[in-house]
Formats: sequence, C-alpha cells, structure tokens
Amino acid sequence: MAVQREAEIFFDNEGNYNVYPIFSETIPFQPAEEESVIFSSQNLNPVLKVRNIDILGTSSSSLVHLGNSHNISMEARVKHIRQLLPRNNNSSGEGI
Repeated sequence: MAVQREAEIFFDNEGNYNVYPIFSETIPFQPAEEESVIFSSQNLNPVLKVRNIDILGTSSSSLVHLGNSHNISMEARVKHIRQLLPRNNNSSGEGI
C-alpha cells in the first residue's frame, strides 16, 4: 500500500488490507504454453558459483534471480492512495 499525503498526518490504525478488494481478489493463473524448442548446449563447467553481488538498488516489486528456473509464477499487488488538501475554488486557476 502506497499512501501519499500533502499533510504529514499518520494514524496507527492504517494499513488494513482487508478493506481493499485488490488484496483478496483471486488472480487467474496463466499457465505457460509448452513450446517445441530445439536446444543444444555444452557446459564445460555446469556449476554456477557466485561469491558476491553488488546491488545498487531495487524497487518495491523487483526480483534478483541467479541460476536456472524451469517455470516461475509471481504476482504483485499495489494500492496507490493520494490524499490531497482541499483547494480553494475561488482561484483563477492560472499557472496550473
């Protein structure tokens, strides 16, 4: 959940995910289609060894993957909420 506010007001009872259906709706699983692929490889050293990785940054819905995978299924759910202060309707609107 990503809440953005113009005024810095925080309540300790926020973050109830049950209020928002996006977090409980079933996401339909899309199975990967099997494809006929002719593939040939020769691994002289078929072992992947990683001593260390320097990661400068990741996002809230990012993935760092090393190695081999046959199938991977992932999902991410984000609810964006913006709470703006009331605007004065008498302004001319210039400069907007």
